[in-house]
Amino acid sequence: MLIYRHHTCSDVIALDDATGRWEPVPEEGAPPVGPMTLVQRIGEPVRGSYTVENERRYCCYWTADEELVFRGPSGRRFCLFRRDARGRVVDLMPSVSADLVDAVHGDGSPVPHMSTFSLRDCFAPAPLCEVTYESSKYLLLYSVSLFTYIPDEDLSDFDFFVALRRAIDELKLVSRVHALPDAGADLGITVAVTGAECMKRGWYIAADRIDLRCEVGAGEPLPEIDAHRGLWVWVRS
Repeated sequence: MLIYRHHTCSDVIALDDATGRWEPVPEEGAPPVGPMTLVQRIGEPVRGSYTVENERRYCCYWTADEELVFRGPSGRRFCLFRRDARGRVVDLMPSVSADLVDAVHGDGSPVPHMSTFSLRDCFAPAPLCEVTYESSKYLLLYSVSLFTYIPDEDLSDFDFFVALRRAIDELKLVSRVHALPDAGADLGITVAVTGAECMKRGWYIAADRIDLRCEVGAGEPLPEIDAHRGLWVWVRS
């Protein structure tokens, strides 16, 4: 599949999901990347992105079988989610979560300009994958972009690990809604149907069309989904 270097929105490579081998795609032969979240890249010509930190490559992408995969530099492949035939999201690693924190030394003092991303299983003593990287350079790129007036651009468009954590958090929320017999049964998740007044402003994902999202203000009605009524899941403010 095709994936791009996250902070550049270019540098497309062809990645072999089975082996992890990759090769660059000539710029003239690469499809346009376009502004999209990792979640929305399901079914797109360019199905995900990668970053290179400390000369090690990290990738996240949707496979042809509509599974979201995170691949670290060790070659280990983590299959995180799958969209089933009904369009519903299945959490394939429910005990796993993503953490992104300011980096610290062994004595607890902060490491300037650095962040630590970790993929953790609550049943395992050590992280499944962990990387400390220079996050300040992506924050600087985002700060510069604030003066270019690009709508809806945020830090996740530059920092791969911010985008990855957000994708994992969003899909876990949607998968929990799909796992419930009654979408309103879990008071920890905000859901709303088309036409209902928005009680919590922010970004919503269509439960059965995860490539669709909208930003809704408090009191505004939730929109239709493909000209039909549908369920929306709040994912962030």
